[in-house]
Amino acid sequence: MALITCPECKNSASDQAATCPGCGYPIRGVKFLSIGGEQSKSEAQLVELTAKRLKKHYAIAATLSVAAMLLMTGTCVKANVDQKGFWAVNLFAALFVASFLYLATIKVLIWWHHR
Repeated sequence: MALITCPECKNSASDQAATCPGCGYPIRGVKFLSIGGEQSKSEAQLVELTAKRLKKHYAIAATLSVAAMLLMTGTCVKANVDQKGFWAVNLFAALFVASFLYLATIKVLIWWHHR
């Protein structure tokens, strides 16, 4: 067992390790995995791709939640001024609830697929 330098972060790592403990860069090839008809280069890259996909959905859900909350707040202020538009408040409240449920689902999926 020898120590080698990681090409990504320049830290020392064992030549027996599949990935660098500092940055996760694949040091040596890991057996090919076939999941969903796609072959990945290494197990470390598969985990990273899964996390990126879920992080993208998480960002979308968080953006929708914040936008719905801001629209609901702005509509409430306007509805209190002219006593009209309470249907819009309900619409944005429903959008907020739906986006919050989407956000919660993505958080569960991130937890479930975490390795």
